[in-house]
Amino acid sequence: MEIWISLEAENGEMCPNALTSTLFSEYLDEYERHVGNLKDVIRPLVERLGLNIEPLLRQAGWEFSRLEFPSDKIFAEYQKAREVAWQPPQQLIDCLTQIIKVIDAHPEIFIEIGLSSYSIEENYFIRGAFRRDLLDLLQMTEWAKGIDAQRIRLISGEG
Repeated sequence: MEIWISLEAENGEMCPNALTSTLFSEYLDEYERHVGNLKDVIRPLVERLGLNIEPLLRQAGWEFSRLEFPSDKIFAEYQKAREVAWQPPQQLIDCLTQIIKVIDAHPEIFIEIGLSSYSIEENYFIRGAFRRDLLDLLQMTEWAKGIDAQRIRLISGEG
């Protein structure tokens, strides 16, 4: 199943592009939730390079109706998490730009933290696909800034 990330402006307008890199989402999940399916690559990057990726982690799920949740409490928690995901576009632009610049300044970093080009998943970082996904997200965020969105949120889903 494919995991995607889109971007929603506060006025309800959705970015015409979406990031469909399943590995991007899975590595962020590994960093945030320690699910154990993949090597935690993001944490060594954050710690070693002093990155602030908090704006990138502020993601909301797709909008669902109350009927799709087993209780009012769980629905309220889900809605609260969606509300917390809002942020100014510039905050995400700054975050993405910082990560891209640091990766560009330290192209050997992925090998230094022990990644192998023999692993398909780890090759995602070594061959530049992770960086391309960051650039795609940056382009999506600049779209939001271009339509004068004051707040945006990343929306993740499966399909």
